Amino acid sequence: MQLQKILLPLTLGAIALFAYVPSGASAADLDCGDFANQAEAQENLLPGDPYGLDGDGDGVACEDLPCPCATGSGNSGGGDPGPATPPSPPPPKLDKAAARDAAERKARKYTRQHAALDSVSLRSCGRRNRNKVVCHFVATGKTSSQQTTCHFRVSVKGEGNSTSAQIRGVNCRSRRLVVLSRARAKEAMKTAAQGLAQTRVTVYALSRLGPRAFTGLAEWTQTSSTNTEELCTLELTARLPAGQSIRVATHNLDCLQV
Repeated sequence: MQLQKILLPLTLGAIALFAYVPSGASAADLDCGDFANQAEAQENLLPGDPYGLDGDGDGVACEDLPCPCATGSGNSGGGDPGPATPPSPPPPKLDKAAARDAAERKARKYTRQHAALDSVSLRSCGRRNRNKVVCHFVATGKTSSQQTTCHFRVSVKGEGNSTSAQIRGVNCRSRRLVVLSRARAKEAMKTAAQGLAQTRVTVYALSRLGPRAFTGLAEWTQTSSTNTEELCTLELTARLPAGQSIRVATHNLDCLQV
């Protein structure tokens, strides 16, 4: 009975020890070569590392064994997989100065392509997001009979200094101008000159000063107080003020004896 009490604890300890040993290996010679992969070796890494499976003490057994691995992943052992690949940086933000230059070039090209327009001005530019800037423009043009005004915006997209511009939201309006015609100006000058000369006159050399103004000359002959014949020349300016009738001013009357 005394002998049974001594052998029973020894038998139970041996059973517990061999529960950690893989098939075909013994506690005396257990090492990394006894395992098919790192995951299997990791399962047998006991507290205190009694088998010497973790040589560098980092908690990873048999790092040179192939995967499957209990820690990390890869084609080699269960060691440190290395630092994670950093994410790609975002694309550069569209440069606002480059966007404004691109918008102005696009606006000038648009103005040159339309006969009714002859000038354009930038009003404002604003950023909509990292890669979009919108600029607002006003283009104008004037002929002898009408005036045109166009409002539009230029949308610029891109990254950094690389840009792409498009015209958007064009809104044009034209209005007819009050214009003084050559025939009406000549008739008004003739009437004014004849009122001064008290005889028939000839009006010539008309020159336009603007949409509503002309200059010209009037000429006639007359008899002076000394019964000599004189040739008189008179400078005239005819204007058509907005909403009013034609007004004629006279200048530099000069009469010479002939």
